[in-house]
Amino acid sequence: PHPPPHIHPRPPTTSKKNFFNDTATTEIYTLSLHDALPICQISRYQANVTITDPDALYVVWAGGNDIRTGGSGSDAALNVINAVSTLVSSGAKHLLVPNMPDIGLAPVASGNSQLLTAEAASFNSVIDAEYSGSSTITVVDVFNWHRDVVSDPSGFGLVNATDSCLLAGTSCLLDSTVAYLYFDLFHPTTVAHSLIADEFYANIV
Repeated sequence: PHPPPHIHPRPPTTSKKNFFNDTATTEIYTLSLHDALPICQISRYQANVTITDPDALYVVWAGGNDIRTGGSGSDAALNVINAVSTLVSSGAKHLLVPNMPDIGLAPVASGNSQLLTAEAASFNSVIDAEYSGSSTITVVDVFNWHRDVVSDPSGFGLVNATDSCLLAGTSCLLDSTVAYLYFDLFHPTTVAHSLIADEFYANIV
């Protein structure tokens, strides 16, 4: 059975095209079952439109899977920059590039938190250096927002910002008033996604 919508991490199915692939990294892996961001997902998008809408907002957020599976944060950032450049070259004029949350605080980081935090910070340093002062690309500081949420979950309407809702069982899965930050060991719940969306919105209006 599927978990209820208040905690499910996947985007809803709509009539709009979605080029998202879960567990995708920013690198190309020959044996991977999932497409890498710069080459495949953006290419599929471009193949499905006649023009890159210059008035649309494009969100490019990737690299977390690279880092959590032992990849380099700085290398992932360079791949994201390449992806952004591809969109800009095709006509995109408004882009939102969130930085990396502090993955070392996620449940998946157990026993490896310092390394994951360091790689997330490395990713962010490269992104910040590339887009500092940009008039077309907005970088959202998810890293420090994430830390604020973990330090004061109730201030964001959450009851838990450190554990997995999925592992908590029915107390979380079946009760929409029990709001967790994490659905599983890595991904946010729908409630948390809504909070992230609010943060994105606050950075572009």
